[in-house]
Amino acid sequence: MKTKYQLQFDELIKEIHKLLKPYNFKKSGNNFYKDYSNFGQILNIQKSRWNTKDDIEFTINIGIFEPNFYQIYYNKQIPKFPKTADCIYTIRIGYLKSNYDFWYNLYDNYNKTKNEVTSDIKNYILPFFDNTNTSEKIFELIKNGNSSYISPFGKLIIFCKKEKFDLAKIEYNKLLKGSEIEFFKEKVIEIGKKYNLVNI
Repeated sequence: MKTKYQLQFDELIKEIHKLLKPYNFKKSGNNFYKDYSNFGQILNIQKSRWNTKDDIEFTINIGIFEPNFYQIYYNKQIPKFPKTADCIYTIRIGYLKSNYDFWYNLYDNYNKTKNEVTSDIKNYILPFFDNTNTSEKIFELIKNGNSSYISPFGKLIIFCKKEKFDLAKIEYNKLLKGSEIEFFKEKVIEIGKKYNLVNI
């Protein structure tokens, strides 16, 4: 039998779904996905690994899924319901709101937590999604955004796919010089050969 806090968490997920559904987000477990066909937006509720049945903490991860990036980087078929781990860009709610990680909890006050979560979605996450709702806006985010939130190969792949080869060559050289990890360098070279960056 589920505890009070586990039931509250389930109820909160339903409230989040209710909030996001009018924006055409689909739900799978604790993940919500909006498909634009040539990219997607993701919201994920991540529970703490230290949770107990009577102590539940969680945070919100936000992601931008870019099929071109996914296919080239992972060399796999595009998933029907991508997760934040598949994204070219990911950021947590704490860093979207301010500049530190933030976790909600359910051992304090359910209504207070529910209101805080829904407020953060309305005031921070949905506006972020509004600012990343076209391929052009996503390109600008990847080009100019904080690299901490961008997949290591994200800029390189997107620059190549958009045929911005001057930017791609700069990123290619930066990645090659910036890592001593053999697998990483091999992947950079693989992408570079695919788009003839080594000859530019």
